[in-house]
Parts: sequence; structure tokens; C-alpha cells
Amino acid sequence: FKNGDLYFSSLQSFIDLERKTNNDKTGDKNEGNIHQEFNDLKSVRIAGHEIPVNDIHGLTADYSIENYQKRNLGVCSFFAVQFKDLEKESDNSNNYRIKSNVLDDLYKTKDGNRTLYAVNNVSRLQQECRDNNLGYGLIKYYDSQNIQNLRELTEHPEFCKMCKYSFQHEFRIVKNLKSGGHVRHLEAIKDENFKSNIL
Repeated sequence: FKNGDLYFSSLQSFIDLERKTNNDKTGDKNEGNIHQEFNDLKSVRIAGHEIPVNDIHGLTADYSIENYQKRNLGVCSFFAVQFKDLEKESDNSNNYRIKSNVLDDLYKTKDGNRTLYAVNNVSRLQQECRDNNLGYGLIKYYDSQNIQNLRELTEHPEFCKMCKYSFQHEFRIVKNLKSGGHVRHLEAIKDENFKSNIL
């Protein structure tokens, strides 16, 4: 990472990680998938037939990209600290610090022996992503029992996760793994990163 090389793991690898090891901190069986749960049903009608709601347990719907896309779409994830995640050190100060609840979330992401690096110039990173035809953006977190904007979520499910993952504060870069493999070099990462001792 510190030399500018980013490694992209397939969405399928995160699905497999949770399914095979029950690791739902880094793994996510719903990557590339919008999972909706229906509770408090009043009535259900299928093909003109009324189904007694008492006979229905755990009704869900999934809106997913194709399996081959989950294998071919690679992601590289970052913990994003936004301005809303900062607070002034004091009323008379122009110095800011990361809010304690955001630091708590950062500690929750610790999984194994990771080294934390920070990227200073995010706008340069975004420009380099555009120049290299890489998708990027903040993850949209949704409540699977109360989805308000299903159409918006299903447009790019690779940038959506359930609320239980909101502690990740994820900014994600995506690439087609068939185009250039799992590694991509970005100068913005090489030039603008610094090692952090937060974790």
C-alpha cells in the first residue's frame, strides 16, 4: 500500500469469508446484494390467492448483481473520516480531532494484524480513479427492515451494505478484475499516504 499498490479482492471473497468462517466483521454474505426483510405483514396475495400471514415466517427479498459479476468485481476499502467525524479540540482552537465514537468504530474494524495508513489528498485519489476508469464512492448503509430508496440502492449494489456494517465508514474503490488483475498502482496513494499509529 505505502508504495502505491492497491490490492483488490472480489466481492465473492467477502461473501465466502462470512459463509465459511462466520467472520462478519470483514466478511459480508450480502456483498453485491440488497437484502430486504418484511415484518408486520398485513396481507400477502400471490397470483390472486390470499396467503394467511400467520403461515409466513421470515419473508425476504434479494436484489443482486449476477454471480459472475461478484467474482469479477474487485474492491479495495478504506475507512473514511469526513468533516462531520471531526470536532474542535476547544472552542478557541482551529485544531480538530476525530470524534471518540468514530475512533471507537475504527477500533471495531481491527481484524488481524493490519497497519493503518491515512491518505491526505482524497481529491487527487478520486481524480486518479477517474483517469484509470475505477469506480469509487462512499458506501450507502441501509436498514434491511425499512428500505426507503430501493431503486437508488439497486442501481449500484456494490456500493451498498446493511446498517450493521456502518461502523466501517467505508470508502470503496472498485475495478474489473478481468482488466489488469488484482493489483492497481495509484500515485496518489504512494505520494499522499502516511502511517498512523491510531490502532
